[in-house]
Amino acid sequence: MGSNLDMVLYAESLDAARAAFENAIDCLERHSIPLNHYVAESEVNQLPSLSARSPRPISPVLARAIERSRQWFGWSQGAFDSTQRETIQLWSRARRLKTLPDPEAIQKALQRSTWEKIELREDAQRSMTITHEGPRLSLDVGGLAVGLLLDDMMLAIRESGITSALINAGGDIIVSDPPPNREGWSISVAGLQWGDAPLLNVELRNGAITSSGDLNQFAMIDGVRYGHIIDPRSGRPVSQRRSVTVIADQAIDADAGATALAALGHEESFRLSERMPIREVYYLWLPENETNPHFRTWVYPSVNAPTR
Repeated sequence: MGSNLDMVLYAESLDAARAAFENAIDCLERHSIPLNHYVAESEVNQLPSLSARSPRPISPVLARAIERSRQWFGWSQGAFDSTQRETIQLWSRARRLKTLPDPEAIQKALQRSTWEKIELREDAQRSMTITHEGPRLSLDVGGLAVGLLLDDMMLAIRESGITSALINAGGDIIVSDPPPNREGWSISVAGLQWGDAPLLNVELRNGAITSSGDLNQFAMIDGVRYGHIIDPRSGRPVSQRRSVTVIADQAIDADAGATALAALGHEESFRLSERMPIREVYYLWLPENETNPHFRTWVYPSVNAPTR
């Protein structure tokens, strides 16, 4: 999915570690193909070609991504919205060309995309089908795809007999049991700006952690800084500098949670996150006309993640 991948495995032998590693990579290669919006022939990229009102079978992995995306749309009250692919593409192009998108194009993109027009069903053979109303079905599941893949890779490692492992995909991290004689895996939470010391270190076991912010991805357009965090409710990038780190039982929820809370802002995040399947939140933001970032954290009991 375009990220660096690191794995740490504690095994009784090199052969056991190698087998678990190969199983995890095989899982990644199989499950990433349907979700990869960088590959023109991928299943998610073929959705716009579907005829309206005509059920179309889809793979289990894409069905899971779509269904979890729909749930996160509800939990976040629209701040996580995988139907806004066209809006995201307009702003990606704007950052690349250093020119603002047409406001009318943004409004049309917002109006064309809605979960109300999409239906997932299980047919008699227990296969999933998707149906949509309207002229075009376009989804971007990138807000949780890496997390979903990490969950599946860790499951493959567990099924290989290894219970102590860490997988890091470009900063999206999932861990199982801690290394021998350790309480947990020590993971640093980054600050808001380049050169900042780590905000803190967390000891994590059997969970996942993901950060989202505009530290690395932004563009200056007409003297204004535009980050890559798009609020799908307005169709515009968030204006405030912010970084949010989320810990959850599942990587798919840490991934989606960080994306959603980054769009919401700290006040709405604190109000809404209690309903979300996440454990902890670390929120940094820089108020306008201030030089020192503010910090807030909150913790929930571990959530029993839905089975699949």
